[in-house]
Amino acid sequence: MQEILNPNTMVPEGYSFESADQYLGLLFHPDCGKVITNISEFLLTHENKKPANISFWFKLGLDLYENMAPHQMDRHMIFMALFYSANAQYKTAENLYRGSLKKMKNDVSYSKAMGYNMYGRMLLKVPERKDHGIIYLERSEKMMTVLPHWHDKIDNVFLYDDIL
Repeated sequence: MQEILNPNTMVPEGYSFESADQYLGLLFHPDCGKVITNISEFLLTHENKKPANISFWFKLGLDLYENMAPHQMDRHMIFMALFYSANAQYKTAENLYRGSLKKMKNDVSYSKAMGYNMYGRMLLKVPERKDHGIIYLERSEKMMTVLPHWHDKIDNVFLYDDIL
């Protein structure tokens, strides 16, 4: 636990994907995924030069969601897709975007609007897919008109039930 909380490193010393289970064991509540997704998002926007740091948190979050809360992993998958897109791994990014949007088929949520937006922006970079990109951006804009203005912050908040 001390290694994962060390403020001087973003990844525990000596970490390998083979040893990931020991860190996953520290997470005992399905809502810990929100915290891990928020850390991943922060690192994606502030530490993009160190993909190993970001991939640790994405992998940890993915393992947690798969094991404890698969129905809550959409937002995490969208940020993973953005990570792959930012590193020019467009096929992987597209699979993640499409998978997460498919899971949210009947949702009206900020995560879905964000997924449409990010997927659309990625498609705009490919000249022959620009038309599809515009469609996804339009879907995002339309969805944002029906969501409350604060709705984009809802996934950044995590409170234990004991506090309430």
